[in-house]
Amino acid sequence: MTDAELTQKLEDLRKLIVDWATERDLWYDSSFTDWVTHFDMEPTQIPCVLVMTYEGPLFEIINGYADSALEDEFTELFDDTGFYFELHDHVTACFYPSNDELIPHYQQFFEWQWICKLVAEDYGDLYEELFEYFQAKPERLRDLHHRDFERLLDSVFRNNGYLSTLGPGSGDGGVDLRLYHKDAIGDVTTLVQAKRYAESRAINLEAVAALSAVVEDERANRGLFVTTSRFLPSAKKFADRQQQRITLATSGDVQRWCNTASTRILRDKSQLVTQSHVSSLLTDHDNEQIVYASWGYNCTLISFAIILKETKNAALLMYLPSKHIDGDGQVGTVVPDTTATSIENLNADNVMRATRSKSEYNDTVYFHADHKLFERWDGNPVYFNSMD
Repeated sequence: MTDAELTQKLEDLRKLIVDWATERDLWYDSSFTDWVTHFDMEPTQIPCVLVMTYEGPLFEIINGYADSALEDEFTELFDDTGFYFELHDHVTACFYPSNDELIPHYQQFFEWQWICKLVAEDYGDLYEELFEYFQAKPERLRDLHHRDFERLLDSVFRNNGYLSTLGPGSGDGGVDLRLYHKDAIGDVTTLVQAKRYAESRAINLEAVAALSAVVEDERANRGLFVTTSRFLPSAKKFADRQQQRITLATSGDVQRWCNTASTRILRDKSQLVTQSHVSSLLTDHDNEQIVYASWGYNCTLISFAIILKETKNAALLMYLPSKHIDGDGQVGTVVPDTTATSIENLNADNVMRATRSKSEYNDTVYFHADHKLFERWDGNPVYFNSMD
């Protein structure tokens, strides 16, 4: 099933709901979005294909506070659509495919959208799935936007140990990335030209020669030309004569680089959750690495976590246990438990990835993970109330 056909099914589902609600004068303060946009999280195993948020009379009906006949009507509306819905909370409904044949198609559909978000938002330092995806499906490299292809390569090289600088995307003088690393002699600079082309659009001699000229002009050590298509024989012969100053790479090379990048991230994560690493974070940074989230429905629950790794757009958090400072166990204040005994019991099961963002109104940094919104802890006891 094509992406266009899957998209049309979702459009039909939206129209069905809006038409039904509009005819009954129920469609107020309601809207649709998707799982990734609404929750800022990777797709679930059975993909949520549509998220509906609602208030007003639709809220009353869906939650069983109004006309039960209308509630039954709304539920029966989806009997022949191939979809069903579940309440995420009182104001959010998530729709899922009920047709087993649709599930794998929508899994792939939303997986690709999530991968594109990882590339565009530059999550490559924490999400090994980004590289595993293109390792398994190198042909999808051609489906990326050309700028996202450059961003992907930037993440690949960074996670393979290079210092990488991504160019502006236009007016770059023929250089999309600059790579820096040290070898046995000293610093090495590599200029990278990236072309996300269809397989039929081969790279010719002139394009490779142009990169060679830029390498010469900037007195760089090497040039690397990466494409999703192929090189004409004349281009290959030219590169061979450059005595390794110019290297040509295709999707197969990117596939191999993705494999090593993915392995490196997994290895780094295992090192981040060791007791010694967590202890050093708490010792060296005091409370700067601790965040907390206030959550719960009709109650106020508190969760603490420590930031194991933080980048511009993402972070790796690990839950910390809490301990009561005062109160009766149901109402009071808590702080994170950072004693050696507590840390010793923590492991990879307590780790979660978070998206990182900054408030547009002030400098507050938020971390969204596990359906909670974390912010940095100020070191003071935090109020909780677990009574519903």
